[in-house]
Amino acid sequence: MRLEVEGQPTRVLEVTNGAVTIHDDDGKPVKAVMSSSSENEAYLERVIRGELNPVVAALQSRIEAKGDPPFIARVLFGLQAASSPTTPSAEV
Repeated sequence: MRLEVEGQPTRVLEVTNGAVTIHDDDGKPVKAVMSSSSENEAYLERVIRGELNPVVAALQSRIEAKGDPPFIARVLFGLQAASSPTTPSAEV
């Protein structure tokens, strides 16, 4: 997923076998683009860290995502799920 922030170099978020990396854009085709203005960059970072619900951020016009909707949902909600603390199950 390409990450575009107004006035910043373009980056790419890549998920491989559950591992997330962010690197400089190499120009390869991507399935989706997530963008924000420079004043909303912090919101984009919070979405990537899984701290902010991507739907809420999009509804508030903090971020915009274009491309393959199922792919976008899997990536963004996967990031959110990965950052959630696990709750130990109660023993019976």
